[in-house]
Amino acid sequence: MYIFKLAYRNLFGKGLLSWLNFLVLSFAYVAIIWMQGLIGGMQHQAAQAMIQEEIAGGQHWAASYDQFDPFSFDSAYVEIPKGIGLKDVPILMARAIAYPHGQMRSIILKGINPDQQIITLPTSSLNHNTDEVIGFIGARMAKNSGIRLNDRVTVRWKNSYGAYDATEIKIVNISTIQSPSSDNNQIWISYDNMQKLMQTTNHATIIIAADSDNIHNFDNWNYKDQDYLMRDITKMIQMKSVGSSIFYIILLFLAVISIFDTQILSLFRRRKEMGTMMALGLTRTKLIIIYTLEGFLNAVMAAIIGAIYGIPLLVYSAKTGMGIPEAADDFGIAGISTVLYPLYSLKLIFGTVLLVFVLIIIVSYLPSRRIGKLKPTDALRGKWTIKEK
Repeated sequence: MYIFKLAYRNLFGKGLLSWLNFLVLSFAYVAIIWMQGLIGGMQHQAAQAMIQEEIAGGQHWAASYDQFDPFSFDSAYVEIPKGIGLKDVPILMARAIAYPHGQMRSIILKGINPDQQIITLPTSSLNHNTDEVIGFIGARMAKNSGIRLNDRVTVRWKNSYGAYDATEIKIVNISTIQSPSSDNNQIWISYDNMQKLMQTTNHATIIIAADSDNIHNFDNWNYKDQDYLMRDITKMIQMKSVGSSIFYIILLFLAVISIFDTQILSLFRRRKEMGTMMALGLTRTKLIIIYTLEGFLNAVMAAIIGAIYGIPLLVYSAKTGMGIPEAADDFGIAGISTVLYPLYSLKLIFGTVLLVFVLIIIVSYLPSRRIGKLKPTDALRGKWTIKEK
């Protein structure tokens, strides 16, 4: 117990220097947790957006469908198998050219059942009782193409017989769609209208599965689970996490170097004190424990101070979120809403605290090892013992 009291007295005896170390180290705690929470929140929101708007329980792909090759869409559709679930949603796709306001734009035309209930796209807007072809688009598509609500857009496509045809599509809904792969350069119409345009019956390019626990394998179809479909967004988040690790390293370096310098300075300034304690019977091992314990107490005090101002800040940011500029898509931050909500977990918080604790203990122990070679007579004279050759 007296070792702990000595370490406590020595730490707080430094006055302002100790409190500056506490503040620097506490900032490292809070900043690392906050940044990691942003990355976790980004990944969670992007994944949820994709699941809710296009993946659900996974997707069945037509065997010839290649999501990265729009030219394959002209023939990448096959007959819908009889064994699909009642809630599963078939989607028929075609490569098309749109002419909004006299401009030519390559798009993907998609047909979907307006009454589907498993994804959150505004498909119910396609239920209007009208003879003309109606459709909806996402806000990104509207912004990039200049299409406005109730505009009629001329669209040209190639049907199942290889003949080109054209029609006008009235845009009856423009909605915010978080998932870019359901928004960019896409016009959605009803599945029945899409079959008429393509001159096909009961064909689809992909089928969205309602339940991932009841999947059947069908001939000419390949099932893709959620992990496969979200691989791109997962890799993007991992890349951003690696980039942010540079920020963590800088913060940890600043925090650790301040403790390390303080310990080095303390050893040189307190040589006579160490010599006196050794002369009174305190062993070198216990001296090393005292100095290492001082570093550990630095980490504890920093965690307490960080909790005092960090918890309210982190709770506030988790509730209100952080606004994302509209230009975020241009920098690869796609699949999230205009407000990013950080996601903090106990694993993240305790993992960060434990990491800092371990680093601080290590950098506190390293300089104190020299005490093991110190002679009491040299220490009483304010000198370090020089190793004899």
